[in-house]
Amino acid sequence: MQQFTVNPNKFKEIKKQMLIRSIPMLLLVSIAAIAINYSNTTSKETDFTWLFIAVPFFVLILAWGIRKGLKRQKSLMDSYILTVSNNSITREQANTPTISIYYSDITSIAKYKNGTFIIRSKDPADEIIVPAQIDNYEEFESLIASVNKVNTENSQPQLQKYTTLLSLINLACMICVYVASNKFLVGATGTVCTALTGWSFYKAWMSKNLDSKTKKSLLWGLLALLSVVAITIMKLTGIYTNS
Repeated sequence: MQQFTVNPNKFKEIKKQMLIRSIPMLLLVSIAAIAINYSNTTSKETDFTWLFIAVPFFVLILAWGIRKGLKRQKSLMDSYILTVSNNSITREQANTPTISIYYSDITSIAKYKNGTFIIRSKDPADEIIVPAQIDNYEEFESLIASVNKVNTENSQPQLQKYTTLLSLINLACMICVYVASNKFLVGATGTVCTALTGWSFYKAWMSKNLDSKTKKSLLWGLLALLSVVAITIMKLTGIYTNS
């Protein structure tokens, strides 16, 4: 039996990756929120003095959210333990369901260009993600290759590859729901937004690679989903119209 942990000195790499992915998206969400709020105000202030309040507020919220996210991620990485035994592979992590896959249940092992390994099993919920920052990387790679054939992938994992695109589509649809007046456009974008948000929430909630605190924070997304559904219905029935 051999155990592998994440090299604490390599957290800077993880931090950089998180910032590259999260900051642009969070900025877009903030801009969208300000735009939606402005488009739905009954009196538009032509001098835009309200921005001097809104922008600093969202910047502070972003800074707080990013700092909290990085702190949580470091705690998760510090607690990451991968155990390779004679007949199974087990991943343990703080506040996260333990995943254990028997060798006979492994369907594929993929190595991606960023160095990440993904070990998949017959049960889609049991998917072990091995970060590139794991200690004794070469030793692990040699060991896992003796367990099952490792397929080298030149692209990112599909979930990461399409997450940004789907998030942008979802954000654009949400803006349309709040800003547009055309019922067909509101109905179409509202349906797409509801489907994407609902699917994303389900996949994230069922994932065993997300910790319990992150899953609890996803509940705020349900409020946004309910808001989209409510606005869509009210606009389609004529109860609510843009000012």
